[in-house]
Amino acid sequence: TQTLLVRRTALDAAGGFDAELPRFQDWELMMRLSRHHPIGCVDEPLVIVHTLPDAITHDAVARLRARTRIVERHTPWLAAYPRILAEHLYAVGHLHALAGDTASARHWLRRAVAVDRRLLKAWAALALTGLGTAGYARAARLRGQWRDA
Repeated sequence: TQTLLVRRTALDAAGGFDAELPRFQDWELMMRLSRHHPIGCVDEPLVIVHTLPDAITHDAVARLRARTRIVERHTPWLAAYPRILAEHLYAVGHLHALAGDTASARHWLRRAVAVDRRLLKAWAALALTGLGTAGYARAARLRGQWRDA
């Protein structure tokens, strides 16, 4: 949010930041603001970000809790955008799988494919949950390496 410019009245009307979210407070606020106000973008880097080893960015539990809460809260609005909703549902399922909660992972991944049957990575993730936590994590790392190559 270092570069976010918002009128105070719009910020107040949106309810400000959700202090109960363990992460992604700025992203969730922008979701609420975008429902009632146009959003503009400057397409050039304005900030250099340095992440420290103990930064909240590295807290997988906080990431999972926040992402789950955001998706649950905004599902009715996101339903108008099925592909985006499916991507968010997939992300929560993927995080559950990485955390070792296969049952929850499958629940979220099934929701993702129900919303958008063409989301192949959700189908793949659903199948990979059968490998267990270590197998799923290994496959996810390989996918990341392949994608980044």
